[in-house]
Amino acid sequence: QSNPLVYFTALFVTFLLGCIFAQQRIGYQIFLDGHFTSGQISSILTLNTFLIVLFLPYITEQFVKYSKLLMLGVGGLLLGAGMFFAMYSSNYYYILALCVIRTMGEMIATVLSQYLCFQFAPKQTRGKAMGSYKFIFASGILAGSFAGTHVLETFGMTAIWSLCGILGLIILGMSLLAAFYLKKSPEQSLVILNSG
Repeated sequence: QSNPLVYFTALFVTFLLGCIFAQQRIGYQIFLDGHFTSGQISSILTLNTFLIVLFLPYITEQFVKYSKLLMLGVGGLLLGAGMFFAMYSSNYYYILALCVIRTMGEMIATVLSQYLCFQFAPKQTRGKAMGSYKFIFASGILAGSFAGTHVLETFGMTAIWSLCGILGLIILGMSLLAAFYLKKSPEQSLVILNSG
């Protein structure tokens, strides 16, 4: 069942996710290089990969049981929060804990944004849904890289962390707003929010 509201919400969130991922490539890498040894950096990055490989199937199975729009918002919030709270400490174990939070958010938001985009694309654009998703995500990374570079040069690292937190809140807000509007159409919300 197609639904343009869900489809375009998923695309909008996908763009914002790309913007956050861009900060991981720019500001986060600079942060790691400035505070940790090469071995510590390697372990932090390895932890991210390890968690995704080991837990992605389980996370996907568990979170698709719930309201997918709401879980999309939660995933975006966790991703943004995992970056935002890095401004408060450069302790190695603290950053490892944030890596777990960020990676969980990454897994939830990425899986659900793809699912909602592909599952609920308008019928006339179903064939283009995958291309649209990838294009929007790449556009988010490009825009986020451009904005992040200028924010970092002008305002410093704290502004990068703040930007990620704000984007996470926007993702949550957009998901909640879309879910709220779907409640006005119960027959659609039951299918969309609780479908398998």
